[in-house]
Amino acid sequence: MISISDLITKSWEFYRKNFKVIIPIIVLVFLGTSAEMLLRYFLKLPGYFSLLGILISIPFYAITIWLTVLTIEITARTLVDEKTNLKNLALIALKKLPMSILLGIIVGVIIIFGLILLIIPGIIFAIWFHFTLYTFILEGKKCLEALKESKILVQGRWWLVFWRLVVVNLFWGVVTTALVYGVTALITLPWGKVESGTMLFSIINVVLSLVSNLITALAGPLLIASSLLLYFNLRESRSLVVPVEKR
Repeated sequence: MISISDLITKSWEFYRKNFKVIIPIIVLVFLGTSAEMLLRYFLKLPGYFSLLGILISIPFYAITIWLTVLTIEITARTLVDEKTNLKNLALIALKKLPMSILLGIIVGVIIIFGLILLIIPGIIFAIWFHFTLYTFILEGKKCLEALKESKILVQGRWWLVFWRLVVVNLFWGVVTTALVYGVTALITLPWGKVESGTMLFSIINVVLSLVSNLITALAGPLLIASSLLLYFNLRESRSLVVPVEKR
């Protein structure tokens, strides 16, 4: 199985070599997350756990899932040296959106149920079904078939997959957090202590939120590339054909 170091280095190599290809995705993710943030901030909308907050979040959640599907489509094809067409893949991702949302809800409910039981079952389920969306998007397997296929990929190698997912995601998470804090320090340092409630305080907060959104958007393709590399490796080690659908 592919090593943790290889997952990190190969995902970075992919990112560096194909940055021009994934720039549109980064921009779209940044615009989507920032639009919701600015909308909530300037209109003083209620929190996520109020009824209105939930209703407002629904379209942005759908956009996030669509962008995730699109990122997976583009990244998967680029990894296997297949040409990509952003417009065509965006339409494909849109068609796959309803099932992707359904699978996200199903996996989320399963994991939450497992966490409520004894926490450990939730962790087990999270690893088993981590590749559910990938099997749907890249293989066309739907609902229970996608869940089953994801579990089959992990069976017998749960701990190996667990450590790879945890360490790689933790690594990129630490890098992203360090960048956010570093840039935040550079922005806030010249202003010193700013009194809350002032216009300057509000402007700095908005700028910092936008910077955080941008860095998070930049990191997204790295995380997906790492998971896809592991997914392809698991498929290959099962002596199965890498299933990127030709169109």
